[in-house]
Amino acid sequence: MTPPTRLGTKMLTADDEEVLLPYVSRLALGWAPAAPNERVRVIEGTLAYIDVSGFTRLTELLAARGKAGAEELTGLLDGIFAELLALAYRYSGELVKWGGDAVLVLFTGPGHAERSVAATWKMQKKMGQIGRLRTSVGPCTLAISVGIHSGAFHFFMLGERHRELVVTGPASSATAVMEAVAEAGEIVVSPATAAQLGPDVVGPPKSTGYLVAGAPRPERFDVLPRDHGPAGQPYAYLPERTRDYLLAGPVESEHRQVAVGFVEFGGTDELVSAGASGDVASALQELMGQAQDSCARHEVTFWETDIAEDGGKLMLVAGAPSASGDEAGRLLAVVRDVVDLGGLLKLRAGANYGRVFAGNFGPSYRRTYSVKGDAVNLAARLMAKAGSGEIYVSDVVLRRSRTLFSSEELEPFQVKGKSAPVLAHRLGRASAGRHRPERASPARAAAPGGVASRPLLGREKELAFLEEKLRSAGRGQGTCVQLEGPPGIGKSRLTDEVLSRASDFDLFTVVCDEYQSSVPYAPLRVLGRQCLGIQADSAPGLAGAALAKVVAERVPGLLPWLPLLAGVIGADVPPTLEASALDERFRRPRLEETFIELLRALLSAPTLMVVDDVHYMDDASVDLLRRLVGSLGSLPWLLVTSRCQQPGGLCFDEASGVARLELGPLRDEAISQLLRAASGARPFAPHRGEAVAARSGGNPLFLLELVANDLGTGAEAPLPDTIEVVLAAQIDRLSPPERRLLRAAAVLGMQVPVPVLAEMVGEALGVHGVGPYPPRQLPEP
Repeated sequence: MTPPTRLGTKMLTADDEEVLLPYVSRLALGWAPAAPNERVRVIEGTLAYIDVSGFTRLTELLAARGKAGAEELTGLLDGIFAELLALAYRYSGELVKWGGDAVLVLFTGPGHAERSVAATWKMQKKMGQIGRLRTSVGPCTLAISVGIHSGAFHFFMLGERHRELVVTGPASSATAVMEAVAEAGEIVVSPATAAQLGPDVVGPPKSTGYLVAGAPRPERFDVLPRDHGPAGQPYAYLPERTRDYLLAGPVESEHRQVAVGFVEFGGTDELVSAGASGDVASALQELMGQAQDSCARHEVTFWETDIAEDGGKLMLVAGAPSASGDEAGRLLAVVRDVVDLGGLLKLRAGANYGRVFAGNFGPSYRRTYSVKGDAVNLAARLMAKAGSGEIYVSDVVLRRSRTLFSSEELEPFQVKGKSAPVLAHRLGRASAGRHRPERASPARAAAPGGVASRPLLGREKELAFLEEKLRSAGRGQGTCVQLEGPPGIGKSRLTDEVLSRASDFDLFTVVCDEYQSSVPYAPLRVLGRQCLGIQADSAPGLAGAALAKVVAERVPGLLPWLPLLAGVIGADVPPTLEASALDERFRRPRLEETFIELLRALLSAPTLMVVDDVHYMDDASVDLLRRLVGSLGSLPWLLVTSRCQQPGGLCFDEASGVARLELGPLRDEAISQLLRAASGARPFAPHRGEAVAARSGGNPLFLLELVANDLGTGAEAPLPDTIEVVLAAQIDRLSPPERRLLRAAAVLGMQVPVPVLAEMVGEALGVHGVGPYPPRQLPEP
């Protein structure tokens, strides 16, 4: 028996490796044992770029059928690629890279050019037979286009978190160009490939290549061995999030909301041609490292790399195989990080957000976990429109991001596959934090759809408690209140109401965001600048001058510590003897004391400070806020923080003296009142209203979104996107057995009788005392 292999804190068994093996090419598996430190390998052969068209349209049509449509698409993909790849492997080809709806198949050894053309000719014929699909949504026709080039191909093995096989250089560029020339049903070969084929095979020229007019003779070729030497361990060649998902259990086909980005690197051909492939390897290693590290920080999946003319592409996905929340913001943060790398290679990117099919397909010996859909295609089209150093993003992904980025709206433009012009933006930098002054605006409170137009229901006790704390702060007895609850439960709505009632208070609001969760003092930079009257986007030099002026006028005793304050608010000021001489051990305590003293001097009137999403707060800000809370008793300030119930950030325990309000689901009466208020002049029929209310689970956001989308009550009715992404993130945090149990329970409806569930899933999922699911953890209906 093969001993288990250690991967981080996991132990991989021989069975685990068997699961992962079909997802890695033999070329990659044979690389490490033969030459573990080798970054570049040049292989003589023929590369076929085979693109299947028609899947995107089919994906969009089947999406309307939900889970059943996803499973049907998986079956179709399995069948199509099993037939096509069987032909490639029959002619001793090897699939070295999956890329969306395309595959890269490498042929090496004697007769590689002829074998590539023979195989792809057979593929075209086979697709003519199997490509006319009869599906549950009607007939659909698939086709393939093929580009082929023969030469010396440069393969690079790069990355630290996982080893990524990258194909780039003049030969792969020629392959990409030939595929771009080929139309559906065509095979286009480069002059280098045509020179190795007979005259009866090579047809008329097309652009810079030649159409294939027939198959080489004889049609049978000796099958060559595909062994690339001793096989390495497959886990090392798969992104961590993907391999963990594949090992967690059966991969299910589904439709998911994702953010997807493409980063293109360019400028490799000239360097490789000049013999500088080592420089290319170093630049690509830095690029892969930056992308992999940023993906790990932001819980984004490094999906794959693909070829492109004069370079290649990285595909990045947030929301698959698992969601973490704020997929758009996470993805944009990673794309920004990668493009900012700069260096030897030219970089540009595109990003989009939308619904995709996510699933596992391919024959048993060569599989992939893939996402498909128009959302993916549009991200690639946006990348192709961007200039060097630019990031073009769709309007929807920018609006979906909870992290604020500066941006420039572009003139709408046409892209392939879209009848209407696309609205996009040039992405700038992320904000250092966010505030929400509009919540304190009386105009907004009175506007249709604002605070005043939607009653606060079911939170009367919590509101009364906060109003009492407001009155106490007005009398000089400050305090802190922490609101806790899941997304959509009403934390922001409650603070909106409190802000609207604090008309005699100075108001300051800050939103922590995940992108800045590792940046020291990011939310306090926003708060400090608000208190000082400094614009959020003021340059450090201007902010420093404004800070020095205010401190000199209001609290001159802090001037020796001006550099400490400047570090919090993102300002540049000259050093001082006192700050420079301060021992590092005492620097943070002095900084915290000085910042609080500055706030005391600036905020003498009753003040309400609201800090949202403190589960994303950085450690330095957490320490300072904790110290601030200890000083509130003698100050006319009310500090209200809100957080989701997840690890990290600022969280007060019972011993802290901070009042904690945990917001749970609204009671039935409040839900009924909210339903009536939300439906307005078009009230639901009683039975339908009850069903919508029940489906909301007492979550006010869910209820309002269900009403706004005017959904039916059947189990098959799709959820609004806003609800789906929240639930997806919560479900994806469950362990694999818990997810399987939840899926099994969902088949039975909203309420699940435990005995029926136990009989349905059996002991395999630990029901009735076996494993992690004793009966007490499964509520009776």
